[in-house]
Amino acid sequence: MGFSHYPKLDNCCFFAHDEAVPPDKPLVVYRRASSYTRLFYTIATDQPGEMEVAFTLEPACKASEAHCYDAVDARSYKPGDSRLYFVICAGSWMRATYRNTSGQEQSFFRLRLWGSVF
Repeated sequence: MGFSHYPKLDNCCFFAHDEAVPPDKPLVVYRRASSYTRLFYTIATDQPGEMEVAFTLEPACKASEAHCYDAVDARSYKPGDSRLYFVICAGSWMRATYRNTSGQEQSFFRLRLWGSVF
């Protein structure tokens, strides 16, 4: 059931990925984050990895320019972690990067990103 009195809370899951991430190629998501004050994400996989979330205020910054992103939250993930991760949005644009750090193929992977204004 959506929050009809506050439309920004309705359908706030803005990214879902259900395919394995190769060890040599990171999964990168770019998104405008100005609609949100908080970012939440969950990860489920059988291999260790690292998730990095970075923000910028520069709308003209190209997605590939890493020097534009300065507010960073980086966390390591271990198989079996089943918690919700929380990040305060520190810019208008977001880049989320997941890396498979095990060097092995994953048998399953699930990433969900969503935002909230509260």
